[in-house]
Amino acid sequence: MFQRSTNRSRVMKRVGAGIALALLASTVPLAANAANTTSSAADKPVIGGKITVGVFDTFPGFCMKQILANSALGGARSITESLFERTSNGKVVGFLLKGASSSADFKTWNLEIRKKADGTPIQFHDGVAWNADALLANFNAIRGLTYVANISKDTEKNFLGSTAVAVGNIVSTTKVDDYNVKVTLNSPQADLRELMYASGRFFMRSPGQFADSKTCASTLIGTGPFKQKSVKETQLVVEKNKNYWRKDAAGNKLPYLDQITFKYVSESSARVNGLKSGSLDAAQFSSAAETTQMKDLSSSKAVNYFKTGAEFFPSLWFNTSIAPFNNINARKAVSFAINRDLWAKTRGNGINSAATSIVGKTNVMYSTKNFPTFNLAKAKEHAALYKSETGKDLEFVFPSSNDSATRANSKAFVSQMKTAGIKASYNEETTSDIVNKGFFEAGVGLKYQAAFLLTLEGIDAAFNYIFLSPNMFEAGSTNPMAGLARLGKIDTLLNITKHTDAQLNTLLQAARASGKAADYKLVTERIQEQAYIANITYQSYAMATTKKIFGVGQTKLAAGGSAPAVFNWGTNWTSVWKK
Repeated sequence: MFQRSTNRSRVMKRVGAGIALALLASTVPLAANAANTTSSAADKPVIGGKITVGVFDTFPGFCMKQILANSALGGARSITESLFERTSNGKVVGFLLKGASSSADFKTWNLEIRKKADGTPIQFHDGVAWNADALLANFNAIRGLTYVANISKDTEKNFLGSTAVAVGNIVSTTKVDDYNVKVTLNSPQADLRELMYASGRFFMRSPGQFADSKTCASTLIGTGPFKQKSVKETQLVVEKNKNYWRKDAAGNKLPYLDQITFKYVSESSARVNGLKSGSLDAAQFSSAAETTQMKDLSSSKAVNYFKTGAEFFPSLWFNTSIAPFNNINARKAVSFAINRDLWAKTRGNGINSAATSIVGKTNVMYSTKNFPTFNLAKAKEHAALYKSETGKDLEFVFPSSNDSATRANSKAFVSQMKTAGIKASYNEETTSDIVNKGFFEAGVGLKYQAAFLLTLEGIDAAFNYIFLSPNMFEAGSTNPMAGLARLGKIDTLLNITKHTDAQLNTLLQAARASGKAADYKLVTERIQEQAYIANITYQSYAMATTKKIFGVGQTKLAAGGSAPAVFNWGTNWTSVWKK
């Protein structure tokens, strides 16, 4: 299977930068809270109608290589559906899967595939049945096996994504019968359900989408309430799937809307103006740099406003493989120099809150032990220690996108570092340029000395784990992708800090095996002790709609319960309607 490994290794290196950011902009939306509701029990949904949604991300494509960030992901999820979903209280429940059960040691799992209420198979938009064969086709693509099978003819390289690294613990997937699949793991994993939610990204594509690499990127075929009508980089148009497999409580076929246009609107002010003028029916926002707009909309009587909890934990990730952050004193100096309370007050507009751990209080990993809270004296002390050890003043460069809000944040961060005698500067680039260069390069690692990334999130640890582990392909693994990953030097691709901390790796594996909060807290305490990551604030996402939009947050999940009103990627549009 791995013959011609030299050629394949070169191929893996070429595509490394292209697949590296697969999950970087992802976030898990937990405990979403609606500031106001959009309909009452007396309202009867209107069938039909078209709406336009303003989003802040573009649509690069739909195969394994292409990365859909945040709000663009919501457009794709109107077309596709996932194995698991989260309820409004954060619980992971089966969706396209009826359920999942594990062996006592959490090394073997059985996945049971959901059928329609009448016992017939759910179908993709192209008529293909959702069954064990379809699930295996998706697993093969997610794990990178489809790429391997097409490596000699796949000039687009669209069948390889960093999901292959994220699920490196999966050794094999085997068909049991038409509606059951066995998953075998290399190491025990108690939270496999949460990993297979994967921040909303583990959605299922029709096996027909994998017939051609180029078509896979341009055409998304799912089981969802809407079908792809047209797409370009700045706009996705979806239309009603008239054969959708779900109905509402009254027996009406879903979805209600005929069409949704997801339109890329880069400036947050333009999204607000679009809501006011009526050119947009809904718009999405992130508190990373749009707190002013979110604050204004939250008090506006002209719109309906929905916001997630502060379940998103952006971090400054230090590249421990190069200077200056291969020195712990450099990492600690910067960490102690961050005045988080001041940042939340001056930059957060009362929406973002100061970090007290690398994750939030509701996360299973939460611990304040060893967290370097603001202490200017300690910052200067560690900067002095760094200079005494290296003979150099502490200085570093980080990348910053070139929009006005991010520029202001970068300047504020530089100012805080200056107060501690640390020289920080930034290279201003477009986000697309940063992505094209790649934060990561196979075999090299994080290209920058440090970078602000939003990867940690939610209330569980499964998604966070993949960015903290030194290598998702553990030694001795029989995963058929392990050898190729090592040859291509992408096995450590998602290890953002490039740490080689054996103690942290042992703690990570023990926590994943038990799933217990006490074990995950030890992981956090080790990370904070070594200052691999510096957090500033906890963030949230929001969506606002005009008063003509109803049904937000009222989509019932297949396993019962409701989906949150809003996620980082938007909302579930199945039950939304326009009056």
